[in-house]
Amino acid sequence: MVALCAAACSPTVPTVRDDRSRLARGAGSDPRGATTESDAGLIAAIDATVDAGPRDPLLALADEITERMVAVRQLPRRTAISSGLLSREQIIARLRARVAEEYRGDELQREGLLYRTVGLWNDPRDYAETSFALLEEQVAGFYDPTRKQLYVAGWLSPFSQGPTLAHEITHALQDQSFDIARFTRHEQGAGDRQLAAMTVVEGDATLATVAFSSGQRALLADTRRVQASLDSGVGGGEQIASAPLVLRETLVFPYREGLRLCASAYQSGGWRAVDALLREPPQSTEQLLHSEKLAAREAPEVVSVALPPSLATTHEAAYHETFGELGVRLWLQTYLPPETSADAAAGWGGDSALLLVPRGTTTVTGRTPAASLWVITMDASPFQGEALALERAVVGLLRLRYPRATRARLDGVTHALRTSRTTVSLVAHRGRTVLVAEGIAADRAAQVVREALANVP
Repeated sequence: MVALCAAACSPTVPTVRDDRSRLARGAGSDPRGATTESDAGLIAAIDATVDAGPRDPLLALADEITERMVAVRQLPRRTAISSGLLSREQIIARLRARVAEEYRGDELQREGLLYRTVGLWNDPRDYAETSFALLEEQVAGFYDPTRKQLYVAGWLSPFSQGPTLAHEITHALQDQSFDIARFTRHEQGAGDRQLAAMTVVEGDATLATVAFSSGQRALLADTRRVQASLDSGVGGGEQIASAPLVLRETLVFPYREGLRLCASAYQSGGWRAVDALLREPPQSTEQLLHSEKLAAREAPEVVSVALPPSLATTHEAAYHETFGELGVRLWLQTYLPPETSADAAAGWGGDSALLLVPRGTTTVTGRTPAASLWVITMDASPFQGEALALERAVVGLLRLRYPRATRARLDGVTHALRTSRTTVSLVAHRGRTVLVAEGIAADRAAQVVREALANVP
């Protein structure tokens, strides 16, 4: 979800009001995430305020900055950029409406339950509401590529108006030349690829904002200062300071690594080199974490995991996702030291995680009993070294995640822990592939492992 809304957050970090009106709760507040008829009416009411009434000075400033950004970023304005001034509550409502349009039914709850089940989300707070709270804290206006509309934040301080508008206007110019909507439309199972693409989108806009503020002569020097600030961590808000690691890092990653990538491209070939990245963005976070893999365009392996026949009578597939090398690294880092986590994840070649819920489940919530199968394929290496390194790290992770669990010995399973009276969590591997399973019935776990690893590399 954060990748979907990445373009909504600019480098400016405003404070959050304590009051939350109906508009602040916004569209899509149906607990299942579906857009209701009343929500649709609210969306229409919000959009009806765009460009209503006399031209606000802030919108006039947006027009002026658009002209500057065409020159600074060297991207043409092919059509007029539609812009409108909205309050914080209206912008938050529009963000929620955007998510409700992309995630149908209880799909957002399923995504959150998968994160919780595999162990990427170890926080008692609700996945969706915590994500929204962080976005609401950070938002300073946004460009919606699905509607080709720039939403300008009416509360911006004079100090932040220029840079924030420059950042979001760059998104509008990107969209007119490169159709960035293709990166932001939610696609189940494509999370890592979408995050990698959004890293270019945000890195470009951040670099263009530095150019807007500094001028071309000071661009590289000031970019290094901004990069150092991003590398040292992000402050500026209670929500981001207390957010789970995966949420905080997934939000910051596109700006930090994107600026690094786009600044390097600019230094070697100017804005045309950045354009080339927008035309053909990285395919995975692995390519962003390892520049040599991006240079070689080392494509991620396509990994799929199906519902094992031994579970078909009791469970059904509910959601699937690709977490990528960044996701594997953050998952390990939730329990293990950062360096250990980075080393163990570095051999990532592809992955797929599958959420399983009891057969016949109609609506998923955070309390729905669930299981998961996460298949991670590592790069080829002598003696399966990459897979063995990850397997060892996962064993350590499971021991820390379930400190009171007892060991269960199962055929073909490297390490299994009995996490309830009837279920186990385990890690197993075959060849280059590591399987991590959560919440699997103990009496079927060995068979599930055989079925899940039957045709892996």
